Amino acid sequence: VISLLANNLDRDRYEAYVCCTAVAGDMADTLDRKDRLFVLGNTGRINVKGIRCLTRIIKKHAIDLVHSHSLTGLLYAYPAARIANVPIVHTKHGYSGIHQEKKPVAMIGKLFSRSVSEYICVSEELRKRMEQEIGISAHKMATIYNGIDSPPHREKESGTRSGDIVIGSVGRLTTVKNYEILIRAFKELRREYPRIRLEIVGGGESEQKLRELIDRLSLSDSVILHGYQRDVWKYYDRFDIFALTSIYEGLSMSLLEAISRSKLCIVSDVGGNTEIIEHGVNGFVFESNNMSDLVSRLSEAVEHIDSEHMENLRNNAYKTFQNKFSVRTMVRKHEELYSRHIRNRA
Repeated sequence: VISLLANNLDRDRYEAYVCCTAVAGDMADTLDRKDRLFVLGNTGRINVKGIRCLTRIIKKHAIDLVHSHSLTGLLYAYPAARIANVPIVHTKHGYSGIHQEKKPVAMIGKLFSRSVSEYICVSEELRKRMEQEIGISAHKMATIYNGIDSPPHREKESGTRSGDIVIGSVGRLTTVKNYEILIRAFKELRREYPRIRLEIVGGGESEQKLRELIDRLSLSDSVILHGYQRDVWKYYDRFDIFALTSIYEGLSMSLLEAISRSKLCIVSDVGGNTEIIEHGVNGFVFESNNMSDLVSRLSEAVEHIDSEHMENLRNNAYKTFQNKFSVRTMVRKHEELYSRHIRNRA
């Protein structure tokens, strides 16, 4: 999201600078202006040195507004923006962070969250939750859906298969993504449909645990963990069904990528998932962490994969992407928000 904003803001009106509090990750290479990338290098606790460094960057480059992401970003950016006397807006991407931190950090995070110029959430569900839990004034909150670039040209037509039906997912291998239930559901499904495969793209701390589960369930011949991949589009093109089994989501970028590729999507009923997928209209929704419900939805999709109904769901998914989740829509809404706060400052 940060990279898309930095690269797509109207360059006649905005100059975007990106600051990483710790290290520059893989996404740093996607920035068009790498000369405007700064790295604080603070990998330990939040410290005054990092805040001072960020304050100098803001003043040196005459920054008019600061936009923070993640709790760590907020803890650095809020005091720096206040010292430099510029407005700060903050984006909450998912239900994690403040409520999971130690008490002093949580208290500071809540205080800063209540005091920013505007608090942005990536889904309506998340906005309502944050309004209740943190006590942010409703008039200081906004919902801006994430957006993604239109996908590159597809070499292979959707639905073209050489036998096996492929169920796929893309995301970090973490507990919140709940890939264990997807693997176990796949095991159940494969008893009835032996010509299916499961492919998961992404890396993370749960990778070894998931590999051990795959071995224990004797699924090594039909479940593939591809690890982290820079180019994910070729994997989406292999999928016939996209599954998102998260225990919680803010607004899933991988789900947006899937609908932009006209994939048949099956998602858990959490977070922003149901603001993207309407059950039976542009995909399927199952009860989170309910394996029998997940197996039922997957079975229906596999059984009728080439039916007219499934084709309609795929087409409607793509229309949803075009109408609500394009990068242009996301950027335009941010530009309107930035302009309002910069104008108010002046």
